[in-house]
Amino acid sequence: MLWIHLLCTAVLPSTLALAECLWQDYSSPLDDTVRQTCGAEDATGWQGPEHCMGDSCLYWNPRYNNGQGLALITRGEQAMEAAALTEAATDGPPLTSPEDPPFRVAEVPGKGRGLVATRLIRTGEVVLSVRPVLAVDVDAFHGLPEAKVGALYDRALEKLSPAAREGFMGQAGDDVRAKLARNAFTLWIGARGKHMAVYPQAALINHDCRPSTTYRLSNLTHITTAVRDIQPGEEISLSYIDLMQPRAERQARLRGWGFDCRCRQCSLPDHAAAAASDANVARIHELTAALDSLDGAVTADTGRELVALHERERLHLYLGAACTRAALNFGMFGMRDEVVAYGERAIEALERQLGPRAADIPSLKALVEDPTGHWTWGLRTRRGKGKGEEEEVRGDEAASNEL
Repeated sequence: MLWIHLLCTAVLPSTLALAECLWQDYSSPLDDTVRQTCGAEDATGWQGPEHCMGDSCLYWNPRYNNGQGLALITRGEQAMEAAALTEAATDGPPLTSPEDPPFRVAEVPGKGRGLVATRLIRTGEVVLSVRPVLAVDVDAFHGLPEAKVGALYDRALEKLSPAAREGFMGQAGDDVRAKLARNAFTLWIGARGKHMAVYPQAALINHDCRPSTTYRLSNLTHITTAVRDIQPGEEISLSYIDLMQPRAERQARLRGWGFDCRCRQCSLPDHAAAAASDANVARIHELTAALDSLDGAVTADTGRELVALHERERLHLYLGAACTRAALNFGMFGMRDEVVAYGERAIEALERQLGPRAADIPSLKALVEDPTGHWTWGLRTRRGKGKGEEEEVRGDEAASNEL
């Protein structure tokens, strides 16, 4: 109710100042739903709620993203948070210019439409920065008839600009529900508001098990960043799944997305090459577990091996975590120069993956600035010496008892 109150008491343009909040039954294909609207938009452009089903209603802002529009099917609490996010500045780059993007839309054999680089895109460069056109609470429609859900989707799309509506309908999928299921990204609005959000241009980026980009969400903005150099004419790719799995498991998961993956990694020419790649992934898991345990059987070079395996497997999007572990491990063995080198690499990789405000970056910067002052400095060497000293003391005690 607070959201409705805020909309109805907002400072409105003078021509709309006398608009009154309307509550009335609304005859539509949605049957039992109630139309609730203030009859006018508030000062920021937000309108709604309308067409409520339980706690979820339709909210929209036709002015959002330079008039492209945004429609939300969500609860009032999340709608308020989304409205605040649309007004807040992101920590990311400017939106991608439609006049001069570093890519073009092209037909990709066996995949349909995709994005292909039109020039060299450097590691760390923002490839795409876009805003959503539709976001739907994942819990909005549990147990509701498909006809009602479909009708509400139709209402939501009517709130978008023609260009945004065309972009949504041009995505893969037979109907609105299928397009949402196949193309949406997970977007959290508030701590409890898990949504499916549609970014039509970002949805054109096809999957690859060794992708060239990673993405993050800053407020509502979808930011795609290159994790390695992308050559002119190369298809831009990202990952739909966790890639730290053997080939057979990856392929099985991707069939759930409605396609058989034929990327370079899944199309390795012989069984031996595929088995070697799977063994590398298994070794990555083994090294990670060892590095994460103070009792793990590791050497100073274990972290170096972990990073090298990521590079050999072209798992560039996971280098942030790998370099972080390597830097910490070098510090535990008292190797200052290596701490600095791998710590700086970790910071760069995490900024690409998670943005400049990633949680681990302040700690990594402190580690790089003063490796010897970090609590992990020399930890493994100290623990090793402690065990040896204990054994020596025990031996002396035994000898004295024998005397």
